[in-house]
Amino acid sequence: MERTWRQFRFFPKQKCPDLSVENGLIHTLSSKEEEIFYTCDTGYKPFSGNWWDSVTCSKGSWSEEPQCIREEECGAFPSVHHGKLKKTKQIFHDGETTAFECDPGFIPTKRFIKCVSGTWETPVCEAHMHCGVPPKVENALITSKPEEFYGDGSSVTYVCRSSFLMNGKRTVFCHSGTWEQAPTCKEVMCVAKLTVNMRSDRYPGPEVSVRPGHTITLSCVGKELKLQGHSKITCLSNGEWNVPFPKCEG
Repeated sequence: MERTWRQFRFFPKQKCPDLSVENGLIHTLSSKEEEIFYTCDTGYKPFSGNWWDSVTCSKGSWSEEPQCIREEECGAFPSVHHGKLKKTKQIFHDGETTAFECDPGFIPTKRFIKCVSGTWETPVCEAHMHCGVPPKVENALITSKPEEFYGDGSSVTYVCRSSFLMNGKRTVFCHSGTWEQAPTCKEVMCVAKLTVNMRSDRYPGPEVSVRPGHTITLSCVGKELKLQGHSKITCLSNGEWNVPFPKCEG
């Protein structure tokens, strides 16, 4: 039985460069050579704001450079629930400020946070009064892209399907978390109420309802009666006839 030998390439593990930290102490656990822990001398603290921190080695690079800053300075920004602060390596001195942003649907209680004696003020994003998805209207659509949140005072505009008439306001606003009354879209129909001595072609019965664009032909029953007006009438897009409705008179 012949053996087939395959060649395998082994890549040596990439080692990270040696580290040192000014005004601090570094320690490596023998069981965790890829992770280094450090703390800072009296009067200093890690950039993260904790009293100790760690960095990890991956593919020959450290996750970050260990850094000790003065106790009265501010380093890494605090986390923001429903918001964000841009990451930076900048050191802020006592009294300095930075701006932060809130996620859509939330507003900051104040636009800036301040570094106070080495500690950042807590950034707060509160739920902003907003509306959810606008009410669905049958046979209609909204003339703007859907949004996740609609802030107080925002608006949307509805349009009805062709041959439907809108009842109510086309544009509705969000007020205090509630949408105004949405419009309705009703199908446009022209109605012809026939007298006992009048009839229409193709549409039996005393009442004829047709959609816009349709034409009906009317005539009178009885030789002594004559149609006064147009015998052919057409339904318009607004639900009205194109000419005055005729009458049968003797």
